[in-house]
Amino acid sequence: MPRQPDWRRRAAAMTTQLTASGVLSDRALITAFAETPRHVFARRAGGTAASAPVSSAYSDRVIPTRYVDTFDGALTVTSSLSQPTVVAIMLELLHLRGGENVLEIGTGLGYNAALLCHRLGDQNVTSVDIDPHLVDAARECLTEIDHHPTLAAVDGEAGYPARAPFDRILATCALDHVPRPWLGQLREDARVVLPLTYGGLLMVLRFSAGVLSGRARDEGVYFMRMRHSADEPGTPSSEPQGEYRHRTIDIDQYEVTSEEFTPWLELSLPDVRALSFGAEVRLGTETGHARITDDAHGTVVEEWGTPFFDEVVEAWHAWREAGRPRRDRFGLSVTETEQWAWVDEPDSDHRWPLTDDSPLLPAGTNLPSHR
Repeated sequence: MPRQPDWRRRAAAMTTQLTASGVLSDRALITAFAETPRHVFARRAGGTAASAPVSSAYSDRVIPTRYVDTFDGALTVTSSLSQPTVVAIMLELLHLRGGENVLEIGTGLGYNAALLCHRLGDQNVTSVDIDPHLVDAARECLTEIDHHPTLAAVDGEAGYPARAPFDRILATCALDHVPRPWLGQLREDARVVLPLTYGGLLMVLRFSAGVLSGRARDEGVYFMRMRHSADEPGTPSSEPQGEYRHRTIDIDQYEVTSEEFTPWLELSLPDVRALSFGAEVRLGTETGHARITDDAHGTVVEEWGTPFFDEVVEAWHAWREAGRPRRDRFGLSVTETEQWAWVDEPDSDHRWPLTDDSPLLPAGTNLPSHR
């Protein structure tokens, strides 16, 4: 018997791992993962056709695929091949049965599109990306493995009406709201799977009677934000200037950046981002920074620039009073006129309005006071 090419053995091993871990169970998707050469897409990393080691292409890790130069010569990653575990989770959440018309927002280099083509047939797959260079590269990669879905270099905010209505929409970029044009491109009982920017919430939504609604999953997923035509590459942030403040405070420093609290924090204060660095926790806005550490006297907070930490504390107390809701208690509802995130039920007392024209929400919107 002739020896299998190296990539096929590696793809089979990766697929076996995904199946054994429980994230991949659809038999047709299992076949798609095993028979799709991920290295064809990985070797275009960085925008070149240079060959990457085949072994790295089938490891369970993210592979950056495109960079842009910022004003000072630094590189910013704008696209990547997602971790296979995350790819499998999101494709399984689409609940594909065969024959669905699917729109993918965020083509990248086309690996997800290739898996969808294998599962559904090329004629049922449309994939769009804001970056024409990526779309061209994806077309080359997909053509190499004999897949020919509909590809377009357009802003995913508008969906793709020429191929609507869709049975499924999958976003592989993080959004701070659901673009309203998508609603007019969905069939009844359609599914939408998308990651939100707020704490990495992974939403699974169903469209019924003009309303798109659903809940978050337990898993947190973190994608680059959706980009638009007018967006400029990100620039490195500078250290905020202003008064330095130092105080001891009664708050759990690790809970502030926990996966349980972060969605609540970032919905309540969407300009705040939280990061953990070992024993040190940092939070930041565009104009202020805070660092949380422990010393002999308790938890210490240091702030620079515009103060915001009191609002973080208020949100933390509100979250605790609400029963410390985890990810799967969060949900999202979208109608033609409004959309909002919620905890437990759409008409809950804990709601945050989301708008198409601005990702910034009023601080503490509809949160119960801890006082």
